[in-house]
Amino acid sequence: WELFKNNPEILRDYTEVHVFNWGESAFLIKYNKLYAYGKNNPCFKGLGLFEELVNTPKELRFLDHYGVKEIATGLEHAVLLDCNDIVYCWGNNDHGQLGTGNTHSNVSYKEQNLSRIKQISCGQFCTLALSYENEVWFWGRQFNVSIKGKIRAIPILINLPDHVYVESITSGCGDAAILDSEGTVYAWGFNGCGQLGLGHREIVNEPKPVRLIENCKNIIFARNRTAFITETGVLYIVGSEISDDEFEFRQVFFPGNFVSIAASWCKDLFVMENDKGEILKWVNDDPLPVTTMTQCKNIIELFKDLWTPSIRPDNDRGNNKPGIIRHIPLPFFNRTTDTVEERRPAQGANQIKLPSNISKIDSSHSKSDGYMDVSGHFNEEICSDITIKLSDESIHAHKLVLYVKSKYFKSLIEKSSKDMTMVDMSNWTSRSYKAYIKYLYTGKLEIQATEDIPEIFSLAEQDTNEKLKHECVQLWRKNLKPNNVVLLFHSAFNYQQQIFLQECGPLLQEHLSKIVVSDEYIQLPDPVKLSLALTAALLRTS
Repeated sequence: WELFKNNPEILRDYTEVHVFNWGESAFLIKYNKLYAYGKNNPCFKGLGLFEELVNTPKELRFLDHYGVKEIATGLEHAVLLDCNDIVYCWGNNDHGQLGTGNTHSNVSYKEQNLSRIKQISCGQFCTLALSYENEVWFWGRQFNVSIKGKIRAIPILINLPDHVYVESITSGCGDAAILDSEGTVYAWGFNGCGQLGLGHREIVNEPKPVRLIENCKNIIFARNRTAFITETGVLYIVGSEISDDEFEFRQVFFPGNFVSIAASWCKDLFVMENDKGEILKWVNDDPLPVTTMTQCKNIIELFKDLWTPSIRPDNDRGNNKPGIIRHIPLPFFNRTTDTVEERRPAQGANQIKLPSNISKIDSSHSKSDGYMDVSGHFNEEICSDITIKLSDESIHAHKLVLYVKSKYFKSLIEKSSKDMTMVDMSNWTSRSYKAYIKYLYTGKLEIQATEDIPEIFSLAEQDTNEKLKHECVQLWRKNLKPNNVVLLFHSAFNYQQQIFLQECGPLLQEHLSKIVVSDEYIQLPDPVKLSLALTAALLRTS
């Protein structure tokens, strides 16, 4: 990328990047701390920088965030969501986009009055946030600057119909939309090109349902165009600068089946990936309703001189966090010289360090300088030297992997005889335990059902595995919905996991009147009913 071309060694330490300002500036992440790099701009305020170009990463010390979950940037402001679900804003504040209550420039501002936030999105001069309590918050100026758009200098709550449960939010240059659990889109904003799909070009001040499309699964804004993807994988793009356009949804065709789509508020460009791994693009008012095949291997490549895009769906296809590009730095750089040479990467989640006697004789393609990728060896019977017995099946495992990856198994193996070939774990649910062991091999948490998470969390506690515990909580939050909250509360109750019981609280409190008359609630054991009611009641009184 042009930003790093003259100084590629910067990336030896910073493997997470948010690029913005048309590819000329970036935030780099190391050990959950944020660093500024590239062309100076308002998002670097507070660093006391006077030089036009920041050639050495500078830490943003004015932030007191805990970890980095998401990053989003407007034209001159930045927003961070940390691992405590707290929002931080900094940069230019001329349009109230920092939510400080005024339009004075502010170095950094922690949004104090918001409930716990699970998603953020930025327009050119505005910020949007979705809370775990099904609230959508907005601050800044949404409409084009040349039009008298009202400034919201403090976060305001967007009014939504009572029955709406928000799945996701998205922002364009001067537009915004939410997608609910029923596949209905509610949109509002500038709408100068008819991009809201409401059949006109008038400014829309509050969310209006988009009636021209049903069963929407994903929505994403570019600058003045909007892409809608239906449950069946059909792609529509709406918005036009032609004054007599009939505001029709244009179906855009592409080969294969839809996997994901990316866009940024700064340009009318949509980039798609299909199930063949092919990357295709659609650019502003392409004369043909088809996509163009590219030679790129990743969606992100087409945004390298623009902005880090939003991607829908935002499931973790490349271990990326929303708004953050995670790259693998190759070749690796020697830290003590200015020359480039091959260097062993840090041990990955799916690697183990081999004993020296194995390292010297093994020339396997999955081994790299004494480290071996074990992700492909989960439940592989060949060379297995230990069997984990479950209630209805067994797992073929390897003592070396278990010893290195699990404190619990390390202790168990050290205390057991050398000829131990089987361990009985039939007291755990097979599905959960299998997911746990697979995680030890691959570093990826894959579950078949959300209700398994509390048991997997218990296994992580037994193993003092903080990373797995954190992933369990994040996955629980992502999958918790009104239609499954009773089932999941029951599961959390069975394993006495207070953290998950509390996570259910806001939804229980919001939907309690419907829950207590449902068959699912009536069939619960009395202790679970009592705990559920108390959880909702305590939240209401607080």
